[in-house]
Amino acid sequence: MISIITHGRNDDWQGVDWLGNTYLDSVYKSISSNLKIIDKLDVEYEYILVEWAPFNDLIMDCQPRFKELFAKYPNLRTIVVDKSVVIKEGYKEKQYFEYFAKNVGMRDCKYENTILVNTDIIIYPQTMKKFIEIAKNGIDDSKIYRIIWRYHGGGPPPQEQTGKINNKTENRIIGGNFPGDIHMTSKSGFEKYGKGYDEGNDDHKTLAHTGMDSELIRNWYENGGEEVWLEESYWHINHHHPNPYDPGFSKEKSYKNRSDWGYIKYLRNIINEQLTIIKA
Repeated sequence: MISIITHGRNDDWQGVDWLGNTYLDSVYKSISSNLKIIDKLDVEYEYILVEWAPFNDLIMDCQPRFKELFAKYPNLRTIVVDKSVVIKEGYKEKQYFEYFAKNVGMRDCKYENTILVNTDIIIYPQTMKKFIEIAKNGIDDSKIYRIIWRYHGGGPPPQEQTGKINNKTENRIIGGNFPGDIHMTSKSGFEKYGKGYDEGNDDHKTLAHTGMDSELIRNWYENGGEEVWLEESYWHINHHHPNPYDPGFSKEKSYKNRSDWGYIKYLRNIINEQLTIIKA
């Protein structure tokens, strides 16, 4: 049983790339490809899309192709963090806090085995099978599982692996390259060893939070956990990235996530089996 957690928002923040593709094109390609792969495998799963403070239509409603995707896959669901929560928490209203969206998905997911993945990532079938094997054998809470091979480009379909980048050496430093692309943990391990993505740090509430994926892995080490590198691969979808974030890191050596991380103190309004809205 696996919960796959991703995040997004209908504002095309990445702009249009050189091929005319938008951020929503990337979101659709990622989610639809991963759903097609896992749905063919022998595993109970859910796929959670967390939308952070949307100010346009929800992704699930914004285009016919997304409506069709949600209709085809009942295990795909959206959790919305309403703008009222953002205001109550004192965040910048239009800032896209993907890390805190990941917290919400982790706190609200059904299963102990979790895959956190960004919306520009496609998980290859063999990699998905490896994740399922780990889940069925019993995931170790102390371990965060990461993938060595990252393929990048916009050319061939995901089944063809070109443009490879071997991060096996570079990633031996804590965090390393692309620490937030994809990783697998247990839900319990994410809280115990990673301490989640620190919602209590004032720096993280403004702009200086791009280092939070590395901070999560640093916490894992400092709390006695371990990175495990899998000889598998994944695909990173080519896109423009006009990064709106400050490149700063937390100045603290480590942090403790607050007890109500994931905004569990706020009302969960369950609209239907595929839509939950969190409001202040």
